[in-house]
Amino acid sequence: MDIFKSIVLICYNRADKTEATIKCLRKSYKINEYQLVVVRQEGDDEDCSKVKCLIDDIDWIPVHHLTTSYSNNETICQKVNANTFKGINYAFEDCKSTMVFLIEDDILVGYDSLQFVEVMIERYDKDPFFRAVNGFSREAYSKDNLFKYGKFQFGIGKGVGFSRKKWFSFFKNRWPMGNTSFYDCVLETAIKMGYVIMPYCSRTCDIGWGGKALNSPNNKTDVFVKNEASWVKDEQFKLQDYVYDKDLPFNFREDCKPFRWYSVLLYVLFRFKRKFLHIKNKFL
Repeated sequence: MDIFKSIVLICYNRADKTEATIKCLRKSYKINEYQLVVVRQEGDDEDCSKVKCLIDDIDWIPVHHLTTSYSNNETICQKVNANTFKGINYAFEDCKSTMVFLIEDDILVGYDSLQFVEVMIERYDKDPFFRAVNGFSREAYSKDNLFKYGKFQFGIGKGVGFSRKKWFSFFKNRWPMGNTSFYDCVLETAIKMGYVIMPYCSRTCDIGWGGKALNSPNNKTDVFVKNEASWVKDEQFKLQDYVYDKDLPFNFREDCKPFRWYSVLLYVLFRFKRKFLHIKNKFL
């Protein structure tokens, strides 16, 4: 059977996190309809060998095992950006995927995460303002809002769904390769000229704190606690249709704004004002 949907997993030297992520992934609804593209960064850390063994042991899903290696000249941002691009582009170019769900080795997926991403892409991919599907949330878990989602002017991260159409028409040519910032930061302004879909109850759980974290704290801070409390978990539950709620409350960050027909104009004016004030202050 030909498979045209892919999960892209980026991993490096955190064997314990990678193992937890793989276990969750295996329990996902519709996982038998996907293939797994792994981008594994090689290194001298003992855990790198353990991660390799974890990937090699996967026999319940078709696996494309890609590797990367770097000198000491590249920044962490350059490595992350290049690894992520390699995985997504391989899934679309070589595997001919129609959609991709991107996760890192510290992102646990919820039971219906793949279904949620699929439905959202099918529903909104023809909209020129649609960018991607985020899996995360930090709103308190609610049975009443379990299948609700909203459109927001925000960036991407913590488990992201991309369509083939948006990858080639929007993301690929904008992707930063030799940059000193992570790809999500570089792309944020362009993404906010449209919208991303976000669920009220999180479909992903970030376990990225602790040792060897590239861009996270050593301890489980309030951000991680709230995300975990919002997560739908990986155990099976009865699914329903997902419902758009334009007034869905989303309060975890001030810059996560509900998308309206006039949102792009307001954002352009905001960017113009900030740039004008920056130029003005330089001459004062």
